[in-house]
Amino acid sequence: MQKYSVAIQWSQEDSGYIATIPELSGLSAFGASREEAMQELEIATEAYLEVLKEDGYGLPHPDTLNSYSGQTRTRLPKGLHASLSREAKREGISLNTYIVHLLSERHINYQVDKKIERLDDNVKILGNQLSTTNLYEHHSEKNIAGSSPPQFFSLEVTESEEKESIH
Repeated sequence: MQKYSVAIQWSQEDSGYIATIPELSGLSAFGASREEAMQELEIATEAYLEVLKEDGYGLPHPDTLNSYSGQTRTRLPKGLHASLSREAKREGISLNTYIVHLLSERHINYQVDKKIERLDDNVKILGNQLSTTNLYEHHSEKNIAGSSPPQFFSLEVTESEEKESIH
């Protein structure tokens, strides 16, 4: 197994351990013990990565621990710098604290928006799959019963029907 992150959690519902690799979405393995869950995860990971290769997809890069100093240098337009400084002073906090607050708030909103977009996309995909499946099943049931495929109809009005509706 490559150098992927591993998470092992107890599942009350399954009465066992569930092992996952965050970089490999949807991959999980079950075990009665942590060790068994890890062994199963290694087997599942090999198969998962093999399918990705066979299907021509690139392998996800493993997450690695990065160390960050917590400091960054940002250049701002003078007007923005002045506006942020005034607002921080009004709030009674340092400019640094105010900027961190704004960035944190915006970052959380951004993450939520992205998750909502992904959920919306998934709902659309599932809706399309369900529609296709239901149409196929409906069509198949009709054919199995010996009837012909669904027929589309049009509203054609004969001359005599038209005359009757006018009177």
